[in-house]
Amino acid sequence: MTIKHTLHTYGCLHFALIPITPTLTTSASSTTPDNNESPKDKDSNKTLTTLNDLRHTPTNVHTTTNQFCGKAKCNLLNPRKLRARARHGIDKLDSYLSAAAERYMELGIDYHNIPFHARASMSEEEYCQSAHQQFGIETREWEDDGFFEKWIELQRRVKRVRGELEELDEDLIQVVNSCRGLVGEIEGTMQELDSGTRFLEYLWLELWGGFDGVGKEKGKVVDRVERWIFEKWRGRIEGLKDRFYVEEEGEQQ
Repeated sequence: MTIKHTLHTYGCLHFALIPITPTLTTSASSTTPDNNESPKDKDSNKTLTTLNDLRHTPTNVHTTTNQFCGKAKCNLLNPRKLRARARHGIDKLDSYLSAAAERYMELGIDYHNIPFHARASMSEEEYCQSAHQQFGIETREWEDDGFFEKWIELQRRVKRVRGELEELDEDLIQVVNSCRGLVGEIEGTMQELDSGTRFLEYLWLELWGGFDGVGKEKGKVVDRVERWIFEKWRGRIEGLKDRFYVEEEGEQQ
């Protein structure tokens, strides 16, 4: 059983992922997050507190408070240190979007590497509908596609925080925390896309033995259709990677 989580964010910019199960009742007040980069408590049945945890844990519930988390070092936070924490947080969010765009592109290539005839034979697989929609059916340019709505909103909020960082107040802190809520939602759709693509690959290998099952002459027609579908997808996502790309420190000259 997949354990669902609630994201709970604090005014000190620490955050907690609180598991929700039918047999376990956990309140935010009874869960104390550790530093959001190096948590001491790594028990995934309790609290996870890194952005890396968040990017692998979809959330659809976000609760927040202006209160600090209760750690001694947070009680001593001054405005300068809080701004530094906020800056570090939004840098991580930018990096998440950059990695998500790369991941989306890789999944699209993996999808199109499955022969068209095999994909078409599995078009009714409910588990794969997100992959079929994104990589095969959808015709809108990515900026008009609801799949990327939260990506664009997350980037907009990060830019706002970066521009107003010197005037950091409670409202702006909550904008940073709302960004983390968006990451949890984005991750839900990305995991669905990933799972659907991997399942298609599995079915192709298990049911088709990795063979497309198309004869030589028919294959010429299929190849043209497949190429058209691939080019259509590539055309509609033009500019996606550039929009969200962030240069990593190791890449800088």
